[in-house]
Amino acid sequence: MRDLWNRLESYLKKHAPAVLDSLNPPATVREIQEAERELGIRLPSDFTDSLLIHNGQGRDGAFVPNEFEEGGFFRASFGELAPLSQVVSTTFSMRAAMEEYWRPWTDDFEYDGPIRRDGNWSWIIFIDAGSGNQHALDLQPAEGGHVGQVVSILHDPSAFLFLAPSFRAWFEALVERYETGRYYFAEIDGELEATDRFEQQKRRMEDEDPPGDGILRFPG
Repeated sequence: MRDLWNRLESYLKKHAPAVLDSLNPPATVREIQEAERELGIRLPSDFTDSLLIHNGQGRDGAFVPNEFEEGGFFRASFGELAPLSQVVSTTFSMRAAMEEYWRPWTDDFEYDGPIRRDGNWSWIIFIDAGSGNQHALDLQPAEGGHVGQVVSILHDPSAFLFLAPSFRAWFEALVERYETGRYYFAEIDGELEATDRFEQQKRRMEDEDPPGDGILRFPG
């Protein structure tokens, strides 16, 4: 993970130094072990390798933008990488929501990719936008999936979407999108905001197309 962080830090130093400054110091091995003990799981090694470089980041420094597919389909939410303490607390909150609200209604959700449809999920939340939209590491995927794959959890309408086979693969795609210009920082109301160029296609569609029914649809 150090190679990918070096690339991202180099980009942030040039284009968004305030976001670079928001990155936290490394987590300790003891802190990671304590988080695993509390959660009753083993975190994927690529995720812990990242935590040993930066234990997430502070608020108001998000470098993960809203993600869109080409054509403007919303895929995943913006947000900061959560520090371990927040990973633990939001994962416990997610588990409570699963038991109380989600598992009885598995047939009502949209799914895309090798994600379990039976409600027997084991997810670790590492980005929480505060709106019900989150990123999770999936420790119990469906057949054909990968332990530790990254899943987008969307709210209203509810959908669970496969993003990448591992945390490293997801992070590498993020870095490459900055390096190739798909992701960039735009100044909005005097603040830098991580942006996906595919969002511009969504805005053009909203300007040109009549209002739809609000239901997410995923091609293919």
